Amino acid sequence: YWGLCCRCCAGALFQAAPGVFISARPQSRQLAPKEAATLMQWAKDNSRSTYRWLAWMLCLGIGWRVLRWSLGMPMWGDEVMLALNFLDRSWDGWLQPLDMGQVAPPLFMLLHGILMQIAGYSEWILRLPALVFGIGALLLFARFAYDVVEQRSALCAVAVLAVAYYSVRHGSEFKPYALDLLLAVGLLFASYRFRCNPLGRWQISGLVLVIVLAPLCSFPSIFVTAGVITGLLADALVKRERHRLYLTLGMAVLAIIMAITQYTAIIAPQAQANELLKTLWQGGFPPGDGFGFLGWLVAQSAGRLMAYPLGGRHFGSVLTLLLVCVGAVSLYRTRQWFLLWILLMPFAGNVVAAALHWYPYGQSARIAQHLAPSICLLAGVGMVTVLLGRHKLWIPRRLVWVLCGLSIIGFGGMAEVMARPYKSRGDLLARDLIQQTLPALDCRTLQVVNIVNTVPVNFRWYLAIHSTTRFGVDPVQALEHKDEPVCLLLFDATRDPDTADRLDQALEKISASQQLIRDEVQTAYIYGGTHHPHQVRSIVLSAE
Repeated sequence: YWGLCCRCCAGALFQAAPGVFISARPQSRQLAPKEAATLMQWAKDNSRSTYRWLAWMLCLGIGWRVLRWSLGMPMWGDEVMLALNFLDRSWDGWLQPLDMGQVAPPLFMLLHGILMQIAGYSEWILRLPALVFGIGALLLFARFAYDVVEQRSALCAVAVLAVAYYSVRHGSEFKPYALDLLLAVGLLFASYRFRCNPLGRWQISGLVLVIVLAPLCSFPSIFVTAGVITGLLADALVKRERHRLYLTLGMAVLAIIMAITQYTAIIAPQAQANELLKTLWQGGFPPGDGFGFLGWLVAQSAGRLMAYPLGGRHFGSVLTLLLVCVGAVSLYRTRQWFLLWILLMPFAGNVVAAALHWYPYGQSARIAQHLAPSICLLAGVGMVTVLLGRHKLWIPRRLVWVLCGLSIIGFGGMAEVMARPYKSRGDLLARDLIQQTLPALDCRTLQVVNIVNTVPVNFRWYLAIHSTTRFGVDPVQALEHKDEPVCLLLFDATRDPDTADRLDQALEKISASQQLIRDEVQTAYIYGGTHHPHQVRSIVLSAE
């Protein structure tokens, strides 16, 4: 009777673990009319409350993402090194191996290259696609979660993803990580819809489209694709559905072709960058011995990989890991084999790739966004299981407290980004010096004493997009242009003492009619291969 009333009044509910949503041993007695009416009204009101909370968490998550994007935070090192590859390249150059150890899927490069040619190089333009991808992934994940698990588990899963720091952050950065998340959710959603209706035209075309686009838009999507295809094949074999088996086999062949194309045409030509990245990802590859492997696996899984909604290294995300394990056990007990398979197989594929030194596992949340849907969904199911405990009836107050706590995380993140609208102060210094401080002193032409390759990447980006910047200038010749203020920049004088000496000698010979307006040395900690401090000396001389 409990299950019948809930299904009729609350919508399509799914089987949960014994004792999670309905009583493990419901009493076999007939409900009185008044009692049945009360139960039906309770189920209806509870469903409405769930959808109101869903709308609130979605608005909070979207608002946080839009806020980070609207602040126009200065570009940081990793973004800058990717963006510099778009300068002085045509569309065919965007598809060639990238410089500075950067890798990016081809459709990502084409989309942003065209966007830069049309709209320019501002922070808002460069990060706009990531914002759209992040919001789209959140909305699609909500639809997927409500399709596959009961409402409260889906609500918890969506709430976790909505206020997850790393997903919010990468949803407003000029990197392909938000696209990894979107493609992972799209593959999971399309595969589940295809399983429900394998002969539907839209279901077939949708899954085929995602399988074709995934390798061109996201490198780690191959792990999700493998989990989806193997899950569909196993499900079709178990149920002995011949037509679905043939369709799935065709999709498997298509996925293999796309994987081979991805490796030969995209990954293999970037071998030099891949070797550099492997040295940076060394912590994401397991040791050789068995016990060391298990310890590494647990440590990586409890680190930044599971930082949803918050977490960190050195077992900082152990609580989320425990909730994921509880959620996996709950799905296993309710025999949701297909869902459990497509959620866990990307982890298995990623671990195998890490063991082969192909792709790291768990070193950072940004390179594991393809695992975020599985983590959040399993954590949501585990959260509901833990909240219920041994009770046979649901107590909504517990869920309300959890959702309020997640809301506080969202508001805290919004307050933090408004107080510190930058990743590091060095990034802010680089942008302000080039775009605000020097132009305010009537500097129309910026002359850099260093050659371009020795300039820190953040300064190099803002100098490069400045319309009138000269690199590698001779200080003596630069000071001869006296019809406008002379603006000179010298980076890291201690690393190039000869250039610094020539600049000092040139300054000693300036005419008496010229006034030294500015001669200041600033220190900026900028990511760009190293985290060492970089010194920039800015000199402004007035015109005669």
